[in-house]
Amino acid sequence: MVQLTLPLSSLPTANMAAGSLRCREAVHEAVRDALAASGLSREYVAGELSRLTGDQVSIHHINSWTAESKAGERHIPLEYAAALTVILGDARILAAACPAGYVVL
Repeated sequence: MVQLTLPLSSLPTANMAAGSLRCREAVHEAVRDALAASGLSREYVAGELSRLTGDQVSIHHINSWTAESKAGERHIPLEYAAALTVILGDARILAAACPAGYVVL
């Protein structure tokens, strides 16, 4: 069996810098801003997040994701980002996860 290889220059990501799709900090900031703008309590958001995802999400999770001292340390699962967008009514969360040139409609 012969394995064919493509030249790296033909890949769609060839011209992208390493780390250019890192968006963890931007997503955390968007969640912080959306939570503050929503006026909803963290307890309510945690409860709705648990209900909508079927997972047990506590206020401690919300606090961990939004603490500036932990920025970049904690990952927000993609399905939680989608649910947070719906709960908080703020598309900035998903927009922060999209690379430049893509938009959330």
